[in-house]
Amino acid sequence: MKKQFHVGLLLLAATFGLCAQTPAPPSSGANSAAGSNVVFRLELDLEYQYRFRTEEHLIEASTTKSGIDLARSFFDRPPFARLLLQGTTSFGFGAIGEVTLRDQWTGDYFRTDNLPVIGVEGDPVRFENFFITKAAVYYDSPLFNFHFGREKPDYNGILYGGLLPGTRLPYLDAVKAFGRLGRIKIDWLVATIPALKSWDNNDVDPNAGTLPAGTNYYYGFESEPNSANPNPTTIVEGMNRFSWDLGRVSLGVTDHAMMARRNNRFYITDFIPVISRHQAAVSQTNNSMVFDVAWEPLDGLRLAAQAGFDDINASFLGVDDTGSPTVDAYVAGLDYGCRTALGQLKVKAEAGYTHWLWGNYDGSEIWPNDQNPFLRFQYRYLSDSGGLLLPLSSPYGPGALWANLSGSLQLNGLGLELGMDFLYLSKNDEANLIDTQVLNNTTTAGAHRSQFISFALPLRWRTGFWEFSIRPELAMLDGDPWFEPWFGSAFRLR
Repeated sequence: MKKQFHVGLLLLAATFGLCAQTPAPPSSGANSAAGSNVVFRLELDLEYQYRFRTEEHLIEASTTKSGIDLARSFFDRPPFARLLLQGTTSFGFGAIGEVTLRDQWTGDYFRTDNLPVIGVEGDPVRFENFFITKAAVYYDSPLFNFHFGREKPDYNGILYGGLLPGTRLPYLDAVKAFGRLGRIKIDWLVATIPALKSWDNNDVDPNAGTLPAGTNYYYGFESEPNSANPNPTTIVEGMNRFSWDLGRVSLGVTDHAMMARRNNRFYITDFIPVISRHQAAVSQTNNSMVFDVAWEPLDGLRLAAQAGFDDINASFLGVDDTGSPTVDAYVAGLDYGCRTALGQLKVKAEAGYTHWLWGNYDGSEIWPNDQNPFLRFQYRYLSDSGGLLLPLSSPYGPGALWANLSGSLQLNGLGLELGMDFLYLSKNDEANLIDTQVLNNTTTAGAHRSQFISFALPLRWRTGFWEFSIRPELAMLDGDPWFEPWFGSAFRLR
């Protein structure tokens, strides 16, 4: 019987910050640029968390999932170590890199801690070997930004459950830019997502829907090339966003697209920042349109909302359209912060809805009529066990209805933070981004919905470089309750 030992001495998160400035020599000729001030930043996180459950439940009981339990059990669990290095010059050029060390994902949704396992035969220290989570160079200025590399996206503002790429994703490998023309802002993103097969093999056959059926192999997973999968597919994500800054109000519209095609062909129109890919009519492309509004009516109070459309059935206008229904999604929220006599108060609230086909367009409605699963808005993360799949354009995938409320009060002078987190989630059990049928689907809309509720009262205490936390949580799935407390400790050196 093999014994497994945890590396259990590390603590909850340490951040070390270093700022250095190089004195600028007198401005003269070519030496003036070389003398620009440089700010260096270094962060080191060492983290421990323990989670206890009175019962073991998965929110998604079906074999084919939307990544909800994967996010809760793996990505929301802190890494046991993280190192970030960054340098930025005074004229805006910089570089950033980050290494994040996590215990290896093995399909165990109910691990009690976040530490690597030691002593496994053939794997002395078991952690994820694909650990680079940031690697980018950039130029930032008030009128123009350009970033190239691997970074965490953030296009949803205060909306955690927003319909665009956001901070809940581990990272994107992308080229992105931002420009400002007076009150008009332009955001542009082009990213690649590896065609990785799901770690548990609950994934699609990339060529099951190609025409003629069963005779061609136009698409394929890059992680298992073979005679029946000879053409690994390149998946490209594109985003063009235009917004208008009206002071306390901002309005925006985004063309968000997934592109995966026979022979991995792409066109200049796929990458033009000021074009509608839908009107460019290049097959195969999955377009969604997202409208957003943000409003700051008072100092400290921010409101935001998004409305997304993955498909619009125009038959109500008398147009001869396909059998696909209008596929929509909505999310709205608020963020409020103020200083009280007791301390700093923060409150966040959000509610959202996604149609059971949201993100699921698969190309079956347009030439060459392949059912191309790589067109779906699916995020695929490289791990030692295979692809870890998360929804790209919403937190809970298609067929979801959710509401959450959170708040915190940081007491003056005590280093103590009191919190509250509430989540209600209703999820269609048959709606997912893998095998949900797009056309002529008469069953998914009325499928069973799982009802999940969680309520937590987190408590955090900071003293000097140390931090301790506890998060008692009560959860309930379809009327069955259980208790799930989390414990953590931290050493933070800044």
